Parts: sequence; structure tokens; C-alpha cells
Amino acid sequence: MPATLPPIGQGAKRERATASEAVKASRLDECLASLNQCLGEHEDSPTLHRFRSRLHLRKGSSDAAVWDARRAVALERSADSLVLHARCLH
Repeated sequence: MPATLPPIGQGAKRERATASEAVKASRLDECLASLNQCLGEHEDSPTLHRFRSRLHLRKGSSDAAVWDARRAVALERSADSLVLHARCLH
């Protein structure tokens, strides 16, 4: 079950929604830009780091995916974070 995101401001809510829609439409660069903005406001969100790590995997950016997965594990040693980190290293 995905972790709940922390309360965020209206701008970050809009960017998170934009990121989700962009992934669904395979607009990966747009999604990455939105996630970067969200993480600018909420850099300690393991959920956002996992989301961005998965996006980097889809884009073929394995080093960036590993970095975000490691950050997610550092913030929250959850099964979701650990499995994603292992997937990035595989």
C-alpha cells in the first residue's frame, strides 16, 4: 500500500496532479519537471522520491533512479523503498 503524502500547499498539489496525469499520458519530461517542483517544497518525502525513482527507471536514467531510491530508503525504511532500491540495482 503506498504511503500517504504529507500535507502540501496548493502549488505542490497542482504539480503532483500534473505529474500523475503526465505519467498516464507518457509525457515523462513534463512529469519529471512537476516532481522536481514538488520535491523543491517537500524534499523529505520518501513517496515523492520513490515516484521520481520509478520515473527515472522508465526513462532509462539508472543512476538517477538509484539516487532517488537510496534517498527514499534513508527517509523511510519501508518495504516499498527497499524493494524499489533493489530493483534499481538489478
